[in-house]
Amino acid sequence: MSIRNIRVTRAGGVLALQVKRGGKLISDVYTVDTPAFAEPTAVIALYARNERGESLTGVRYGVYDENNQKVVDISTTSDSGGKATLPLGRYTLKCEAVPEGYSPNRNPETCTLRIEGWTYSLTVPIADYADPAVSKVTVSPADPVAIPGDAVAFQAAVTGVGAYSEEVTWSVEGAKSQETLITSEGVLTVGANETAAYLTVTATAVQDGATCRKVHVILTSLVNVAGNAQTFAYYNDGASAPADNGPANLVDGDKTTKWQDTVSDKGAFVGVNLGRNYDIRAIKLYHAGSAGEDASLNTADFRFMKDKEGDNWGVDFWLTWENSGEFLSQHGYAETIASYTGNTEDVTTYVPTQPLETDAVMLKVEKANATADDNLLRLYELEVLVTNEDQVAARRVMVLIDAIGEVTEESRPAIAAAREQYDALTEAQKALVENYQTLLDAEKLWTIPPSFRSTMTP
Repeated sequence: MSIRNIRVTRAGGVLALQVKRGGKLISDVYTVDTPAFAEPTAVIALYARNERGESLTGVRYGVYDENNQKVVDISTTSDSGGKATLPLGRYTLKCEAVPEGYSPNRNPETCTLRIEGWTYSLTVPIADYADPAVSKVTVSPADPVAIPGDAVAFQAAVTGVGAYSEEVTWSVEGAKSQETLITSEGVLTVGANETAAYLTVTATAVQDGATCRKVHVILTSLVNVAGNAQTFAYYNDGASAPADNGPANLVDGDKTTKWQDTVSDKGAFVGVNLGRNYDIRAIKLYHAGSAGEDASLNTADFRFMKDKEGDNWGVDFWLTWENSGEFLSQHGYAETIASYTGNTEDVTTYVPTQPLETDAVMLKVEKANATADDNLLRLYELEVLVTNEDQVAARRVMVLIDAIGEVTEESRPAIAAAREQYDALTEAQKALVENYQTLLDAEKLWTIPPSFRSTMTP
C-alpha cells in the first residue's frame, strides 16, 4: 500500500498514520519522522550607480529585518552587484559605506522577498561628495497634547547633503516645574506638578548647532465626559434594575447617590453611552468607602469593558436591542480592558498605557464586596476622563499669540493668524485664552507709526 500527496510542515516532526475501513480503525498507529526542510530563501542583488550612471564598487549596505536587527552586509563588488541569500520576508537596507569621493545615500530601501528562489534586484543612486550640511530637522509627534505626569517620546529626522551627522540635541523651554525634563534620547517627562499652559521642545542638529525644529506640547487637564450620560444594557440575570438607587446614579455627577443592587451569580452589568468616540485617559470608580460607608463594603471583583474590537454592531445597535445586556456581559460581545479581584480601595483609578478610543464604557460587577452575608453592590460614581478639548483649543491660540513677540513692521502676518484662530473659538474656549490682552495690545500697537513704537510696549 502506498500513500501519496501528504503535506507536512517544513520544520519536520512526527506523522501519525492509522488505517480506517468502513468508518472503523483496523490498524495500529504508525509513526513516521518527517524531515525538516530548509527554510525558503530568495536573493537580494544590490547595484550602485553614481550621478553619471557608472557602476560603483565598494558601496556597503546593512540589511535589517522587521525587528530592525541587522542580519547581513551587502557590498557591491562589480557589475554583477553584491548578493545575499535570505529567508523570505521584508527587509530594510541602509547605506553604511561608500567609496572615497562620494556621499552616503541617507534614504533606506525596502525589499520584500515573497517567492522562493527568486532574485530581487535593487539599484541605488550614490551622489558625488559634498561638504556635510543639514537643511532641515523634522520632529514627531508634531502636535502633541499631554497632561501633568505624562511621558512623551519624540523622534527627530535630519536631512541634508554629504556625510552629515543625523544626531540632534534636545531641550525644553517654558516649564514651571523642576520635574519637567527631556532626555538626550528625546523623552519628555512632564512634571506631575507642572502648571505651564504649554512647553516648547526643540531638536537642534549637531552638525551645525543651529538648524532646529520647535514643537509646542499643549498641556491640559482632564474632564469627565460620563456626567449625566445615558446608561444602557442593564443585565442582572433577568432581574429588573432597581426603581430607586438604579445604575443611572453612577453617572449623575453626585457622589452622595449610589447604584445599589443585588449581584446575581452571573454578575451585574451596565453600559454608559458617551455619545461619541473619545480617547479615554482614565476611568474612576467610587466605591462604598468613598461616601463614608465601611470599607468592607467596597466592590470586590469587577471589570471595565468596551465594545469588542472589530465588531460592527456599535452602541446604536445595543441601545435598541432588548437583550443587549445579556449578550454583552455573557456572550463575548464586550471585551475586558481592566479586571480587578479582591479590591479594598475606596476609589479605583484605571489608566490605560495608551489613550483608549471608545464611545461607551461598560462595568460588570462579579462580587459585591468582601462581606460573606452581604451581596449588595454600592457604587457612588463612575467617571470617564478625557483631555479638556476646549482648553487644548484655547492653548493652541495662546501659542500663536506668544509667537507675535515684539511688534514690528513684519508682525502683521503673526497678528492676523492669531486673530483668525481666536475668532474661530467658541465663547467657552475664548474665555480660556489667558493672554488675549497681549493680542489686543499688539493689534493696537501695530497701527501706531513706527517712530512712536520705541516709546511704547504692548
